[in-house]
Amino acid sequence: MKKLNVKLLAWVAALTVLLGVGVVLLHSFQAGRIARALLWQAGHSEDEEQLDVTAKFLARYLELEPGDNEERAHLGRILADPRMATSPRYYQRALFVLEQVVTREPERAESRRLLARMALKLTRYSTAEEHLLVLLKNAPKDGDVLDLLGQTYQGQGKHEEAKGSFQKAIEAAPGEILAYQRLARLLRRHPDKADADQPRDPDAVIARMVANNDRSVAARLARWNDTADAGLLTRVGTLLSGSATTEGGNLARLDDTTRAKLQIAEKDMARALELGARRHRSAPGHRGVGADLRPPGECPSSYHQARRLLPDDPRPYRHLAAVELAAGKSADALKSLGEGIKAVAPRLQGDCAGRWPT
Repeated sequence: MKKLNVKLLAWVAALTVLLGVGVVLLHSFQAGRIARALLWQAGHSEDEEQLDVTAKFLARYLELEPGDNEERAHLGRILADPRMATSPRYYQRALFVLEQVVTREPERAESRRLLARMALKLTRYSTAEEHLLVLLKNAPKDGDVLDLLGQTYQGQGKHEEAKGSFQKAIEAAPGEILAYQRLARLLRRHPDKADADQPRDPDAVIARMVANNDRSVAARLARWNDTADAGLLTRVGTLLSGSATTEGGNLARLDDTTRAKLQIAEKDMARALELGARRHRSAPGHRGVGADLRPPGECPSSYHQARRLLPDDPRPYRHLAAVELAAGKSADALKSLGEGIKAVAPRLQGDCAGRWPT
């Protein structure tokens, strides 16, 4: 009877184990090298601002290193970047990654904030509210969180809660222009109740915005645009279709309040252009281009400067038409509106082409 060669069997077993360990170590070494290479490529493509490529490399890296939550949060930031997040599909992808990040590390406030923004864009208001309330608990005076929470409440039809949140956002961050605008628009559509202690006036909200941000171009332009959003130019525009036989014959119907608002709008545009010209002249690398931005008093009209700076923006044309109409130049007002339609039409066509299927 043949005997079992125990010694040989032991050597074979030992070699098998060593071979298996070697294969595992080699695979781990190769996977580590590949992961580092992918991470390097992701960083290089991000430096080149190729965010779509960056996202691909980070996703492949996380397949090899699924426990690296830092890079998962990095991928979430890339996917939520406005240059990447341009459609619901991208919002959803960013939301999915960011949910994984905060599930693993609930204390990651910035990832949670981005998650709430993506949920808001997807109109998933309850999800956004849930995460914003967590952030608000840890930072009750965060103006950005309060503003986002106001938008979430507004999307849910909770107008009183939205107004309260926007009001708190303004108090926490007086320099954030959009919170004033959102509160003013909401007050125009859903005014405070008459029996409220201190009913808020949307015009007072906008005036406070400018008072708190006197040297802000954005604040001046925001009040300028609020004038149009409030329907002032619509009311003025009805004069263009009047039956007057003389130039400016309907201007008597322009009340004092409307005239005052038109004057404020013109002053805001002049001030915004003045501040913008100063910033442009003081910017690094300026070579005298700002010399074309003369003070409003030296130009026929500050609105003409605005049209040169913002050729495809409808607002300068609308406001110039209103000012010309107030000056009794209805023919010039019609001309300005016509030029505005021609200037804005290509942009509107491009927007429609990008939003609607062909």
